[in-house]
Amino acid sequence: FGMLCASAALVCVFTAASAVNYPGGVAFSRLHHDRTIAPVPGVVHIDVPAKMTGVSLFGEAPPGSGWTYAKKEELPIEAFESMDVDYLVNAYDYVPGYEAVHVVNGYGGLNLRAKSPLELIKTKPEIYIHRKKRVTEV
Repeated sequence: FGMLCASAALVCVFTAASAVNYPGGVAFSRLHHDRTIAPVPGVVHIDVPAKMTGVSLFGEAPPGSGWTYAKKEELPIEAFESMDVDYLVNAYDYVPGYEAVHVVNGYGGLNLRAKSPLELIKTKPEIYIHRKKRVTEV
């Protein structure tokens, strides 16, 4: 009986950890469905960490929806300000010319000193959604 309980406890821990393992996918979904984050569709740049944590072609809006996607890799952070990109989904907490409008936490490790099962999984800010500042906002 003890092995069954231990196995069930581990399943719960691993399930909780996997629930916060895809912040890129969560951010991508929020970008498309939360009008406080993205009031209108636009051009989105997605960086490698966002792609590695859940952004995929399956999450893209269909053609004709107004959303388009840029996925050029290895761009310096300063390059975005001069690009014609409305939104960024990336791992930077600050990007010149943009405002961070949402952050999604990802897996940050185990808290072995947790007093409750709800405190066992640590999270950390991982993927940010940025909206371009307009000239009047700069």
